[in-house]
Amino acid sequence: MKKGVKLLILLLLGTFVTFIACSDNSTDSDLTEGDPDDPDFIQAKGLADAYVDTLFSSFEMVFGYMSFDGSEPLSAVGDSLNINYDLETCWWEIYASYDDTTGFGFTFVDSVKFQDVAGCQQFPDSTTTTQIEYRAYANIFASADSGSIDAVLIESMLMTGIQSDLVVINASGSADIGMDYGQISYDIDYDGTVTDLRFIRDDLIGDNEAYPLSGSMALAMNVDTTTPNGSASVSWTMDITFYEDYYHVRAESGDNYWEWDVYYTGPA
Repeated sequence: MKKGVKLLILLLLGTFVTFIACSDNSTDSDLTEGDPDDPDFIQAKGLADAYVDTLFSSFEMVFGYMSFDGSEPLSAVGDSLNINYDLETCWWEIYASYDDTTGFGFTFVDSVKFQDVAGCQQFPDSTTTTQIEYRAYANIFASADSGSIDAVLIESMLMTGIQSDLVVINASGSADIGMDYGQISYDIDYDGTVTDLRFIRDDLIGDNEAYPLSGSMALAMNVDTTTPNGSASVSWTMDITFYEDYYHVRAESGDNYWEWDVYYTGPA
């Protein structure tokens, strides 16, 4: 398991907690423009932008499997590590887990499959591999005197065009997270999709951070909250469109919407 995936999971958990605080209970379909100085929106916006940046890093991480030789993952973590290859399905499975006595543990499973024009390959080749299929599973738990959290996250990615100038990424992810803080409980369901995100291949190979030229991303989340005074269900949605120099976000929650642009190298 790689540092990028660990950061992605931690960021997702932090994003969910913050979205709980800044969502409301309205379901009116007539939206009005939200206040850009609303502190809850500012918090959500910062996490959304950080989420996008972390996804960029995860794409670079998956492309890094082009150097995988079957002996070890790009960066191993945990106190248990197993690597297996299925000759029939052509999938590598990399399993890592950790459990301590302080109330924290995780299980990570990376699955990766390489393909050329003739079919699947056991090992990637810099001149013939045309696509990478990738799947990730993570189960994380943590507990302390203040509360507990248990999360299951799943990701699926198809990376094509590896021998061309533009690498195309399609991906989906979901999460089921339960949290308890004192007398308050949360159940969060998350779904996200990435559609035709195009990167310059040399950018993924190089040391500089890679940004997409085009594509889109959609995020949706539902949060159920239970307290001694009752229960509520709230939601957030975000549609993100990527361009050569920036991406545009439209976020909706309750009766309000917000829109903003983020330039890859700072404001124009």
